[in-house]
Amino acid sequence: MDKHFALLNDKFDNFKTSVSDQLATLTKSVASWEKRILDLETKCGELTNCATLVKKQDSEMLELNGTITMLQDQLNNQEQFYLRNELEISGLTETSNENLVHTTLLSAQKLGVELSVSDIDGASRVGPRPTQPDAEPRPVVVRLLRSAKRNQLIQAARVRKNLTTKDVELSGKPRTVYFNERLTKHNRTLFRDTRIRAKSYGYKFYWVRNGVIYVRKDEQKKPKTIRNYYELDSLVGPAPKDGPSE
Repeated sequence: MDKHFALLNDKFDNFKTSVSDQLATLTKSVASWEKRILDLETKCGELTNCATLVKKQDSEMLELNGTITMLQDQLNNQEQFYLRNELEISGLTETSNENLVHTTLLSAQKLGVELSVSDIDGASRVGPRPTQPDAEPRPVVVRLLRSAKRNQLIQAARVRKNLTTKDVELSGKPRTVYFNERLTKHNRTLFRDTRIRAKSYGYKFYWVRNGVIYVRKDEQKKPKTIRNYYELDSLVGPAPKDGPSE
């Protein structure tokens, strides 16, 4: 019996040793996993803070973009205001010894608008000089002393749509002469894109009055004002993917 109990005692000691070793290994594993969990919690906290910071930065960026857009609109409006007396005439044949003031006066006479030299502050071509003989002539910018005279000329030109270079005694192949408001670079581009999109989305009317762009679906609809590309996207529609041309 003594031998039997001694053998059992040895086996029990071996079992305790084995269990102790396994518990020690398990304890190390648990400690390792606890450390990993703590690290993950720390990283999750950092990621949460980063996500909060990114959201805050996105909000600040949107606010900043809104402020930039507002300031750009203000600058563009101010620049357009300075052009309120300027008229752009396109289609006039370009010659080396041309008298643009005389041509402007003759054009006004043909349109039935009373205009004198004292109404004109200046007239000149704008843009790079054409290199090809059959190229489109550069537009003529006429600065008037009063915006009322400019508006009279534009309105008269809309009524009489067939004024040509022959009517104003210019040589060469007859071209149609167009009278328009002088627009800022931004408004010219915006009006061009507005015309393209208006045609794509079925708008019948699009025009400029006193530097402001308008569109109207049909006679029964109210005009919509387009001051920037945000309004163009939201009020008319986004740019078509197939990129329609005028």
